[in-house]
Amino acid sequence: ADAIHPGYGFLSEKEGFARACEEAGIIFIGPQSKVIGLMGNKIEARKLMLSSGVPVVP
Repeated sequence: ADAIHPGYGFLSEKEGFARACEEAGIIFIGPQSKVIGLMGNKIEARKLMLSSGVPVVP
């Protein structure tokens, strides 16, 4: 296979799975592993949104 679409939930939310695909040269149809990692951590996601000027709930 040249690419993987992980579906919704489970594998699509796993940073390690996306990274493994990237390292194996397989196209992961979804966000980059780095993005999955950032958005999976609520504190880091909030910091990123604030630094990008996105309004967040206090």
